[in-house]
Amino acid sequence: MNRIAIIVIALALASCLAACTTSVPTDQTTTSNTDSQGSPSTSPERAVSAEDIAWTVEPGSIEGNDMIVLNYTNNSSVDVFGVRLEFRQADGVTDEQRAVFDELYESNSMWEDMNGGKDEVYVGASSERYLQPGESNTTPCTFNFTATPVSSMEQYELMEPKTLSIAYKNGDRVYLEYYDFATDSYSSSSQGDKQAVTWSNSEIAQLIPRIEAPVVGVSSDSSDYFSASAYGVTRGQYESYVAELENRGFTADASKSTNYFMASNADGYDVTASFNGPDESMSVNINTY
Repeated sequence: MNRIAIIVIALALASCLAACTTSVPTDQTTTSNTDSQGSPSTSPERAVSAEDIAWTVEPGSIEGNDMIVLNYTNNSSVDVFGVRLEFRQADGVTDEQRAVFDELYESNSMWEDMNGGKDEVYVGASSERYLQPGESNTTPCTFNFTATPVSSMEQYELMEPKTLSIAYKNGDRVYLEYYDFATDSYSSSSQGDKQAVTWSNSEIAQLIPRIEAPVVGVSSDSSDYFSASAYGVTRGQYESYVAELENRGFTADASKSTNYFMASNADGYDVTASFNGPDESMSVNINTY
């Protein structure tokens, strides 16, 4: 995996909202949100604070695989559909302590920077699972938001929290908030406060079923290409959606698996649908290329 791909993965939570809230975390409007004791507090405009996301990092198991995981709970009064927690190496970490990363550096050249040195290792965890108030989720902790899992608590214990990103739905709108642990401050996307469910009236979009989900965003819409993503989708809903695509004539040159469907119709339109089981999200696109 190249460095550009790593950056793309690191911004995955923010880009998941591109259709309905924002683009990337660099486009923010910073607002202080600290009470007189210096702890986070919720402003009237903000429905979720950092304290509303209760989290722990500990050894765990996902789909039978032992790994270091992030467990978190939505203790807010609104639905949360994205949490991204980034750590950094704590001040004072020594080279001797960093020896716990030696095997990681030796295993793959992707950890080398452009000058032949070593990229700094950090820990991240991200999930787009749709959680109502009181619900919890578990997601893997990885290095630098790649597919490489954190393998020991000794590696994690060299870290301290850096930023927390929270995507949430309040009423019929969606928002993306960021919390900086070092400065104890919040920032919001300048393009936030968008409709939670959107679709298109374009001719090409009408060829496929609307996705029924709590959050649906259109990411691309033109005369020859349309794509959308949805959050809070069960596997049964995804399978029903694929069945409806087939009912609408998308049966030619079909390729189908548990989480993926691709087919064409008689008019030369190609459709692709995919399902993310751990996050219970799906995407669909249709084109005439």
